[in-house]
Amino acid sequence: MTNATPETIRNAVTAIWISLAIGILETLILKFTGKISKGEFMFTLIVYGIFVMFPYKISRGSNPARYVWTVFFVIGILAMIGGITPKVTGIILILLGIANIAITSLSIYWLFTKEADIWFNKTSNGTK
Repeated sequence: MTNATPETIRNAVTAIWISLAIGILETLILKFTGKISKGEFMFTLIVYGIFVMFPYKISRGSNPARYVWTVFFVIGILAMIGGITPKVTGIILILLGIANIAITSLSIYWLFTKEADIWFNKTSNGTK
C-alpha cells in the first residue's frame, strides 16, 4: 500500500486479514473437535487460500475485489442463516463467529465510504 492509500482502505485491509485469521482459527477448532470431516477441512483451507487474494487486490485498488468480497460475505451470512454451515456450539466458537461477522462488516463499511469510493475510482482510472 502506498502513502496515497486512504486510512479507511488500510483499516479495511487489516480487518480482512483479521477476519481471515479468525475464520482459519474457527476451522481448526471445528476440525480438532470433530465437527467437520477431513474433506471439509481441506476444502475450507483451500477456500481461505483463495480468499487471501482479497486484501492484496483491494490494497492495490481493485474495485471488483471489494464487490466480490462483499458478495462472499452476504453469501456466507445467508448460508449461516439457512443452516448450510456446520452447527456451531461452544462459547468460544460462538464468540469467534460474532467477532468475525462484526469485523467483516466493518471492513465492508470502510470499503464503501466516500473516501474509499474516490480512491477506487482514481486507481481504476490509472491516476493513482
